[in-house]
Amino acid sequence: MEFLSLMGRYLRINFGQMRRQWIRRNWPEFKSSTNTISPPKISVVCANYNTVDLISQLIFSLCRIVGREKISEIVIVDNNSTDGSVELLSTMQEAKIITAIFNSEQRYHGPALNQAMDYLLRKQIDATSEKEATDYVIVLDSDVVVLRSDILEDSVDALKKQNAGLCGQFQPHKHIPEGYAHINSILIDPVRVWKRGICTFEEVGDPAVPLQKSMIQAGIKRVDFPFCAENYLLHLGRGTLKNIFDKNISTNNYFEWAREKNEFHFQGNPNGFLFYEEYLKIFSQEVSSFSPELIVEACLNPQKINFDFLEVSRQA
Repeated sequence: MEFLSLMGRYLRINFGQMRRQWIRRNWPEFKSSTNTISPPKISVVCANYNTVDLISQLIFSLCRIVGREKISEIVIVDNNSTDGSVELLSTMQEAKIITAIFNSEQRYHGPALNQAMDYLLRKQIDATSEKEATDYVIVLDSDVVVLRSDILEDSVDALKKQNAGLCGQFQPHKHIPEGYAHINSILIDPVRVWKRGICTFEEVGDPAVPLQKSMIQAGIKRVDFPFCAENYLLHLGRGTLKNIFDKNISTNNYFEWAREKNEFHFQGNPNGFLFYEEYLKIFSQEVSSFSPELIVEACLNPQKINFDFLEVSRQA
């Protein structure tokens, strides 16, 4: 019976993957009616599950270190959190900082990212002006904080120079010998990537593996970009797994995995702990006590923050 159950799940996953790969709408390229050259429109997508503290820190870093004016839209999909995330994201949506999509059940990482992408796709199809369009999408994990204000400009520039469809920091992976761009931070050109014949994100341990494998098969170039290695951002690592383990959520599909993998690893960054400690000092200065209203106020503050600790660490 267990074999039949596993086989049934395998067939459902693979049939669903093939269906999403071929029965879908292509991402249209928005054609401006003017000849003006404007900065690219970049949207952020992220899935959240019971990481209210971490998603707060991510959104704060996007607003205050990168600058909200550089980002077309921040789309957060919440997978039925019970830790205060819904209240926080609702308050942020009311303040027009983010767009929130709330699931009434746990849909997991890959499907949640697909929801965010499909939301942006519908907007792209209906767009009547450049303001409503999206040129690039950056996918971030909820346990990421952005440290450098030039992250968007530099990653888009790398993508354009190589005429590629995706950029991210490569790491070894048994299913992708050429290297896997880790899903904690990948930038995609959706016109090239979000279309028939290319897989969507999937409900697997590495949600971007099917997408990248189908890109390779289709001859769509990927670029190795040092998001973590050059401190554009800090990936804490295992943020959601840590919360699943700490809260003993045994019904989660990844609970057994979380038993063994529940501590931050900072993506191998030897300065990761120090960077995070310094970042939290900045965050706590702005958010003296954890409440949705104070976090919204801090995100709406127009004063930009420069993470000077990066320069200090380089000189040291």
